[in-house]
Amino acid sequence: MSEPSKVIVKRAGVDEATLVGEILGEAFGVDPLMKWISPDPEYPRWCWPLAVSFFLPYQEVYVTENSLGAAMWLPPGVELNIRPSLAMLWDA
Repeated sequence: MSEPSKVIVKRAGVDEATLVGEILGEAFGVDPLMKWISPDPEYPRWCWPLAVSFFLPYQEVYVTENSLGAAMWLPPGVELNIRPSLAMLWDA
């Protein structure tokens, strides 16, 4: 039996925001919720890079070293200091 390959995950910096947004846009591009929010197939491609910019200040944005995966979340007890709305996303 072969040993599973190791995935290295690192905290993403500002210089990787576009990359993280692209990875998440690709991952969620076929998500039914994304299609419900906007039938525009390009929506996830520009929505996720915008979302990453809101999460970066909390330093909980991660990317795999091979750039095949990414994740972001807020630390416990923290709320975004913006009031996101769907209208805001269409105006971007």
